[in-house]
Amino acid sequence: MYKIMLVDDDYLVLEYLRKMIPWADLGFQVVGLCEDGQQALTMMSDTNPDVIMTDIGMPKKDGITLIKEAIAINPKVKSVFLTCYDDFGYAQTAIRLNSFDYILKETFDPESITQMMLRLKEELDKEAASHNILNNMKFFIKENLTVLRSKLLERLITGDAKAISAWLKKHEHELELNSTYKNCMPILSFIDDYEQLLKTRYSEDALKFAIDNVIAETLSRSGTGFCLFYKEDTFFIFYAREAFIAEGEIQQAIKEIHMNLRKFLKLTITSIIGSNCTFPDGLTGELNAMLAYSAQRFYLEPGSILEQKQISFSAEYPLLHAMDSIQALKRLILQEDLHGLDAWVQSWTSTISKHQYEPDMVKQWVRDLLFEVDKMIRSLQHAELESTESVVHRSIAEAKTVKQLAEWLADSLHKAVAKIKDVHDLPKKEEIIKAQKYVLLNLDKKITLGDVAAHLHLNPSYFSRIFKQHAQMNFIDYVNQMKIEEAKKLIDNTNESIEKIADKLGFEDKGYFIKVFKKYFGASPMEYKRGSREP
Repeated sequence: MYKIMLVDDDYLVLEYLRKMIPWADLGFQVVGLCEDGQQALTMMSDTNPDVIMTDIGMPKKDGITLIKEAIAINPKVKSVFLTCYDDFGYAQTAIRLNSFDYILKETFDPESITQMMLRLKEELDKEAASHNILNNMKFFIKENLTVLRSKLLERLITGDAKAISAWLKKHEHELELNSTYKNCMPILSFIDDYEQLLKTRYSEDALKFAIDNVIAETLSRSGTGFCLFYKEDTFFIFYAREAFIAEGEIQQAIKEIHMNLRKFLKLTITSIIGSNCTFPDGLTGELNAMLAYSAQRFYLEPGSILEQKQISFSAEYPLLHAMDSIQALKRLILQEDLHGLDAWVQSWTSTISKHQYEPDMVKQWVRDLLFEVDKMIRSLQHAELESTESVVHRSIAEAKTVKQLAEWLADSLHKAVAKIKDVHDLPKKEEIIKAQKYVLLNLDKKITLGDVAAHLHLNPSYFSRIFKQHAQMNFIDYVNQMKIEEAKKLIDNTNESIEKIADKLGFEDKGYFIKVFKKYFGASPMEYKRGSREP
């Protein structure tokens, strides 16, 4: 559907054209009715018409002036002139402006205008087809250029400096590069929200093509340079000059690239600036060093720019002493508190970022956490709902930043709450579910059958009987099993004493705790502790 704007100072003429011509059937959409040229020019920026049909003689801005200024804005816009004057001078001006046609108001009728618009649509269709062919050719050429440049990057990372120089000179014209650069500043960049962009807006090739175009256009104004794509969301920008590159100059160039990518493509990149080096023989070591330090991206804000630096990540297991925080998380899930969960994830993200834990270790911690959450839910549902563990683990592995990991964690926790809601629809007595949730929420307390029966307003004997019937175990056995599972996690992840763990889980007698632990694991807590920590 092509867009047409109708311009005439006679409102009756505008209404006649709007109502009497079957625009939609002809493949056109009327996007504006204007009574003078100035109004049409103002509206043009919002409507971007393909065709302007305008009267010539109008106040404020006549039709000839309107089309001249419209062509300056959009050289491809088509024009059709309307006039009451059979004036050859006007016709000559229209021809010079490449007007599609020139119609006298005294002689036009709906049929003649319809036939003219059909001819105009045919011309627009031909131009659109030619434009598509040209764009496809450009894309094909650019695609081949991207492949060739990726070979250059591969050689720069792994190859011999002399061999690179010789290969670069040989393919200089095909690569569209200048082999006489003396100085170069590499910038390692990452496309933020890459997977989401591929799902919603771009193909992989189209995204790279668009980014390359914006960067090339930006660098052509501020200096010289090019970009080479490494893999997936990662690429290098090479800012190259004959002279030494100052820090302020490269900062300004990268800021302009970031700004233009946001403005024209509605996306952001994160960039790490390397060091000045000679081109191309000084690049191999620098590129490999930058790739080795690329893990620092994990804690960077999307869209940020910083200089390359070596980061010493903390080797301590994340939240090693935060079992209370994990118990608080489980409580929020059982209480189906989505706002509380979001606040918990926000606090967790802040803690992880503050301590700069090793990224792979953080991901492993999230896997372990979600495994524990899944196990808790299964203790309520007896594995009657399907697990999505493999999908969750794949998402965790693909997380490129702590922000992205936190988003996936929050989403997984929200899904855990949905599973808790689903538990209530399972063929199990509501009292049993409430009893199990009560136990999981009060593992730090002494829990008796009488306490839970009173909480549920049930007779203790009746509660004991229905619990065993539906849970296939005595209530006290269930309580002890949940407590000992928690004790095992405390032994695995903290240095707390056996006495303190027993007290923390509501066991008034250490000996009874050891006896119960041994019943479930076949070893005492100390034996289990020694065995789990042996290399």
